[in-house]
Amino acid sequence: MADPASELGFLVSVVGFLITIIVVLRSKSAAEKTGEAVAEVRQKLSEIESIVEKALATREAPTAPPSLNRIAAEQGDKLNDIVIAVQQTIGGAKA
Repeated sequence: MADPASELGFLVSVVGFLITIIVVLRSKSAAEKTGEAVAEVRQKLSEIESIVEKALATREAPTAPPSLNRIAAEQGDKLNDIVIAVQQTIGGAKA
């Protein structure tokens, strides 16, 4: 029979290991969500770039500059939100 201190030490180790697994799984989930958000922002910015390149090639103004500005501003806001989420996930910032 093991002494109580050894049993307590084993229990603390098991609990610590379980907490570590939970934190790793949460981090993985946050990283996947961040990756999805970044991909969405890249896609939107790519669309804006295509519209601008077409306008430059044809020397015609884009059909809806205000909406392009709005989309660009929204993507900038999303990128900022992504950076904040990543910082919070790794413990670099407090909300």
